[in-house]
Amino acid sequence: MRILICLVTSLLFSAVLTAQYYEVGMAVGVANYAGELTTDGFRASEYHPSVGIFGRYNHSPRLAAKGSVTLGQISGSDANSGNASTLSRNLDFRSPLYEIAAMGEFNITPYAIRNNQGASLYLTAGVAGFYFNPQAQFNGEWYDLQPLGTEGQGSSLQPDMKRYNRVQASIPFGGGVKINVTDRFNL
Repeated sequence: MRILICLVTSLLFSAVLTAQYYEVGMAVGVANYAGELTTDGFRASEYHPSVGIFGRYNHSPRLAAKGSVTLGQISGSDANSGNASTLSRNLDFRSPLYEIAAMGEFNITPYAIRNNQGASLYLTAGVAGFYFNPQAQFNGEWYDLQPLGTEGQGSSLQPDMKRYNRVQASIPFGGGVKINVTDRFNL
């Protein structure tokens, strides 16, 4: 009986181990700004490339943990707002974005790249920290906005207001589709 228990335990343990594996990859996309300077939606002229790298630990066919680093840029301009009253302000900005994230993934249908499956829907959520440095252009030169107190910080109207921190936290979440191309490559 002990031999049977040991054999079954060994088989179950080895089945769990084969489901665990690591992946590394890259992400390529675009970043865009939506806000006061784009009142009529996203503008194609304001799309900027975004790139990232990630590492994923697949704990099981349904659960994974992922760490990533992503770089991008956003920008906006009153010239793109579509609002006649804001055109006279002539405001614009740009800001780099650097993000480090730790996320969990849940595959709605079991997925393992080595099983040569077709595809799986997934949900993801986690925590991230990001750095941004908004700049505005004046007479052809770009100036960092945070040290200038453009939100009223340090002015006579807001003497106790501190400047915003250029390092912030976020809660990234989303969903997508994983497509198995080969037993070593997926999209």
